[in-house]
Amino acid sequence: MGAIKIKKSKVAGPDNAIGEKLFLEGDSAYDVGDYKLAFKKMSKAAALGHTGAMLNLGVYYDAGHGVRRSRAKAMHWFKAVLHLDRRDGAAASNIGMIYRDEGSFSRAKFWFQKALAMKDFDAAYELAKIYLRRRTPERVEKARVYLRMCVAKRPRAYIDITEHTCEQAEALLKTLPKPARRRCSGA
Repeated sequence: MGAIKIKKSKVAGPDNAIGEKLFLEGDSAYDVGDYKLAFKKMSKAAALGHTGAMLNLGVYYDAGHGVRRSRAKAMHWFKAVLHLDRRDGAAASNIGMIYRDEGSFSRAKFWFQKALAMKDFDAAYELAKIYLRRRTPERVEKARVYLRMCVAKRPRAYIDITEHTCEQAEALLKTLPKPARRRCSGA
């Protein structure tokens, strides 16, 4: 199973102090390994429209943290986030990871491309890995483009990519064969 993204905080709609409080309590419980309490708090926050809590419920269902593992319920929560916030690349990326882990690479690619369009640049790394499953020259070049994109997008406040992903992309980029130089034909 891949590293599905978990949210630290994101409230949908107007200021939702109760939902945010429940979310933070759930986040703290998760951090100390109390997954059942985390699930309970996140469920309540999600019921109040907290999209970060919804995303985390999807993660909990996908991993089986505090609840019985269920791909269908994980997908439900990730899609619920996308329904409320069409710009949440983490939800699209997490759907892509579920499909990737199942071996459905064309579906995974579709969702990673959606996530990338939503400025989730961790998805670029996942796309590169899919292209590198079969290393034809064309696929290696496509992967190189995605890996360079990751390296160029070092974490900033407005860009969704982790430093860890940047480091992984840099390391993977170094393993690729050098691109072929194109010669100009003299005429």
